[in-house]
Amino acid sequence: MLLPAALALIALDVGAARVVHGAVWRAARDALLLGALPLAMRLGASVRARRDAPGATSAPPPPDTTEATGAPLDKLTGLPQREAFETALAGAGAGLEPGRQLAVMALDLYQFGDFNHRWGQDCGDALLRELAARLRALPGDALLARVGADAFALAWSGLESSAVEARMTQVLGTLKAPFEVGGRGHAVTAALGVALYPADTAQVEALLGLAEAALFNRLQRLLGDVTTELDPYGALSAELMRWAGRFLRRRVRHLVEAFYTRLRADESSRRVLDLLGDDGAEHLQRKQESYLLQLLGAELDADWHAQRAAHLGHLHAMVGVPARALVAATSWYQLALTDLCQRIPGRLSQRQLLVRTISRRLEIDLTLQTEAAQALQLDLQKRLQRLAVALRGAQRWAEVMDATLDMVRHWPFLGFCAFYSQDAHGQFVLEARTPGYDSFAQALRDAGGDAQAQPALRRGWSSGRLETVCGGAALRVAAPELAAALSQGGLRSAAVLPVDDGQGRIQAVIMIYGRLPNQFDTPWMNDLLLNLQQTLSQTVHALRQATPPRVSADDRALWRRRLFDGGLAMHLQPIVSLADRRCVKVETLARLQLADGRVISPGQFLPVLSDQELNRLFIEGLHLSLDHLETLQRDGLELELSFNLPPGTLRHRDCLNWIRSALAPRHIEPRRVTFELLENEDIADQQSYTRAILGLHELGVKLAMDDLGSGYSSLQRLRTLPFDLVKIDQGLLHAAELAPQRSIALLGALVRLAQGLDLRVAIEGLETDERVELAQILGADLAQGYALARPMPASELPGWLGTQGRPHPPRAAATRMGALAAHWLWEQGDQDTAAPDPGRAHLHCAIGHFIALHGLQHTPLAAHHAEMHLQARAGGVHGAAYLHARDAFYAEMLALDVDATDAMLLN
Repeated sequence: MLLPAALALIALDVGAARVVHGAVWRAARDALLLGALPLAMRLGASVRARRDAPGATSAPPPPDTTEATGAPLDKLTGLPQREAFETALAGAGAGLEPGRQLAVMALDLYQFGDFNHRWGQDCGDALLRELAARLRALPGDALLARVGADAFALAWSGLESSAVEARMTQVLGTLKAPFEVGGRGHAVTAALGVALYPADTAQVEALLGLAEAALFNRLQRLLGDVTTELDPYGALSAELMRWAGRFLRRRVRHLVEAFYTRLRADESSRRVLDLLGDDGAEHLQRKQESYLLQLLGAELDADWHAQRAAHLGHLHAMVGVPARALVAATSWYQLALTDLCQRIPGRLSQRQLLVRTISRRLEIDLTLQTEAAQALQLDLQKRLQRLAVALRGAQRWAEVMDATLDMVRHWPFLGFCAFYSQDAHGQFVLEARTPGYDSFAQALRDAGGDAQAQPALRRGWSSGRLETVCGGAALRVAAPELAAALSQGGLRSAAVLPVDDGQGRIQAVIMIYGRLPNQFDTPWMNDLLLNLQQTLSQTVHALRQATPPRVSADDRALWRRRLFDGGLAMHLQPIVSLADRRCVKVETLARLQLADGRVISPGQFLPVLSDQELNRLFIEGLHLSLDHLETLQRDGLELELSFNLPPGTLRHRDCLNWIRSALAPRHIEPRRVTFELLENEDIADQQSYTRAILGLHELGVKLAMDDLGSGYSSLQRLRTLPFDLVKIDQGLLHAAELAPQRSIALLGALVRLAQGLDLRVAIEGLETDERVELAQILGADLAQGYALARPMPASELPGWLGTQGRPHPPRAAATRMGALAAHWLWEQGDQDTAAPDPGRAHLHCAIGHFIALHGLQHTPLAAHHAEMHLQARAGGVHGAAYLHARDAFYAEMLALDVDATDAMLLN
């Protein structure tokens, strides 16, 4: 039978030999293969191919006696050394007859270092010379070499399978007789490993490594493996690295050069290296050389290794190095370093422990890098998911930009990120950016370019698709200014991400700049960017404002600085009682006063503020507003104050403390302060919302639900929470003017609903006298709007109050909307049943008064109005005949042009 890679062990106790052979040897064979073959394959595979590859190096021994072939010989024994043995072995397998084997045996003297230590190096040298002489005397023209300090190798070509064991016995027989050195006989212990071609391997160059691996692994099994748990960072590993360091350090640069020669043969790898340019590729090569030296260093620390490997894992993930490429690179270095280790002069046991340490360090490095790459991808995906959740309740475009920039700036190897939009003239406007943009923009201007006129920006805006920009020779030709600016900033790639509104209309373009080549072209990064694009597009679509306000980054920065540096002013808008038109309270509204005299409205500056800045605005605005209220109080004006409380601020854990601190030093009763809670978003955390509301109630302030009817208000919250007032959304007033029949009914129902819950009702947005009359007739308690008073500086309020004169008593409807509101109330009541003369009731109702006031008695409108009353008495206001008559009446009413008359009569 063919013999596998095998081992024979002899233990010379008193000169007698025990040879492992026959059945015992065959029983040990299978166990041996399990441990030996994996390491042996790493040791032997492609050794010759690597050594002959361009740039590959070997470890030439010191110059010494030389054979005729020119190969150096071992000075002590006169035998060929390892390199000469492997060279000769390469051709020994050619022309083997079927059934014949090329057998390589590795012989190692066990604990020979102890022998030298005890008897001296001269005795040790003499013993090695004697052993070399005995091995030379073996029959059969063996190829013989000294391949280590205490190791020899032998090879026979053309052996029959049955002759292999006989050769092993002959080799072991050379050790039976004591070695007469130093005036006495010495017994030694040795181990023998065997590998066969082609029985054990199809590669002749793998034979010696395979034989040595079998020898080493079997020795550990039979004599005890004290290095099973070898710590790659421990004292033994450090000592091995110090021992091999000088040899390995001289060869690492050539090893890395050989690896990069191999990389350039791969098309995808070459593309990335080309993007780096010659200088960048050289820098990367030197960095890898330094890292490899550190991995092979005696002082390698586990914590440092974990940190550096994680950094490399992130880098490789970002440039698109797949896990299989990392595995291939690690395997290549493992094989190459194993080959180098086998050439280090010294004992086989030391070399094998060194190989094991290096292999373990490389394996750990591969694991750390792979896990770090996977963790990075998962982390960026989770960050995007958190962004999507955070943007669900976004109400301002500035909030979207700030949250996005905050996420992107945590990406590794990021240069900077910027948001651009287009103005009305098609010019790009910078809206927001992370640090680093300004220096890049300046570098681009210095090179003759413009950061807001990059071709990629326009391409992204036009196409609506993700675009990427890579540095390198192509960019230097196509856009030399951009290439120069990128190079100066250490930037090597960029991504252009258009953001639409979900309907295909581009709202903004994001440009993300990276410090690595290929950074945004990897498949996983492409997926991440596309998911970010989709998230932002969905957010823009969900924003209440159809088009986010376009504010340049410079204006945003100016407004933010000025707002908290003396530019904030709180104007007052009166809120009047509709019962007598007296001013009973004021709402404070923020204004931004710039140094040049311009006044910026909240609709312009609020969208550019972050949540933190909105909180700060709330605090400072509240203090200013309470100062105004205290001043009015000292002047004898006992008014109440209404102040907006945004949902985000309400949910802040310190909100109650902010309000308490503002009220504490002032002589103002809390019940004179009303906080308007903006009901413009769904409350996800109902419990925290309820706790905040109850906390405000305990402070003694009043609470108003703002924008009732906007679509988010909850009747349940109105019923269960301690609100004092509701403000009806002014959008319903606009709807009433366009479709009065349904909208007036809704307005009236909301007023009655709130008042049925013992809540006062305010209607805001009363910009015309017609709207004021509508609110008054429907029974609202309070009114606010330009028709009554515009917002004004606090200093102007006393003067305005002085012009109001006596209260206005309620009067009959004089406007179209007022008349229609009165008619809705008529429908909800007793209609004509209580009229003294039902047949003439249409002349005395609100609509009849309106018709008479405007001289419309002989018009189709009057006829439809009379018919409507007739059908109401006959079949009720829900009958088909009445509804038909009412539709005709409404059609005439809407066609009537009475605006000018309304204005005249009301004034």
